[in-house]
Amino acid sequence: MSLKPDEAKAGLIEITVEHARAKLPPEQAARLEAFLRIYYGAVAADDLLERSVVDLYGAALAHFNFGAKRAASCFQLKISDFGTTISVEPFRFAARCEST
Repeated sequence: MSLKPDEAKAGLIEITVEHARAKLPPEQAARLEAFLRIYYGAVAADDLLERSVVDLYGAALAHFNFGAKRAASCFQLKISDFGTTISVEPFRFAARCEST
């Protein structure tokens, strides 16, 4: 008997969480676990099942770390293409943005 796509997705997310626990200190792993479950929760099962645990972990960790470095009220766009970088001034919302 094979698993339904949603059951397989839940299992893959759980294995990815276990992978994060094995790779990270407990406090960071706990924060990433919550992020992983939300981050991949709305993704179609078929899309997730095409990826490896290492790929899912790596993508989520990269976005998690990126979000941790950015001020909550800032949006700054940086585009890099063919060795040229274009930096757009931060959009300022309710609070000040720190330049990075």
